[in-house]
Amino acid sequence: MGGPYDLVVFDVGGVLVQLTGMSQLIEWTGLSPDELRERWLGMEAVRAFESGFLTYEQFAPQVIAELRIPRSVEDFRLEMAGWMRSPFPEAEELVRAVGRRHTVACLCNMNPVQWQAVRDQLGIGALFENQFVSYELGMVKPDLPIYQHVAERMGVPSERVVFFDDSRPNIEGAQRAGWSAYLVRGTQELKQRLVLLGLL
Repeated sequence: MGGPYDLVVFDVGGVLVQLTGMSQLIEWTGLSPDELRERWLGMEAVRAFESGFLTYEQFAPQVIAELRIPRSVEDFRLEMAGWMRSPFPEAEELVRAVGRRHTVACLCNMNPVQWQAVRDQLGIGALFENQFVSYELGMVKPDLPIYQHVAERMGVPSERVVFFDDSRPNIEGAQRAGWSAYLVRGTQELKQRLVLLGLL
């Protein structure tokens, strides 16, 4: 292994894959991007859905009502499935380059509506042998147990893990778990941080 880290962990949406749905939600809700991230993460229905404890049919009516989304349950499913439409430029190259000297993993809050498309259609699954997805684990970021689970499963001390995410609460959660963690949005910021840390 190279440098101070044995495990390099990447969030997916907003870091490796473009979140095209955020602009639509901003238009519907009138919230800023940061306000929307925090509101979304703080909603119990979102947390339960992304933890695998609610079905889509249970989750959608609650979110549609709370955020006053002008879509039916079925139309909102189609909207959600298309929120992550393409990887950022160089996403694959960056992950593979880091993976030549370090163990890499992805850790994301995601639901079954989106994960299958991101994993298979966008090819993210092929980049990561180690995939940690909230709805499969029954845990979500920024809660401490999900970070502890990843480190334990990978057999890596917390202080030897570095993490990249586009959400400040998720970064703060990782730091509470003893990880080094950095806020990045998109692969341009990610690449700059990877170079500064000597991971590229």
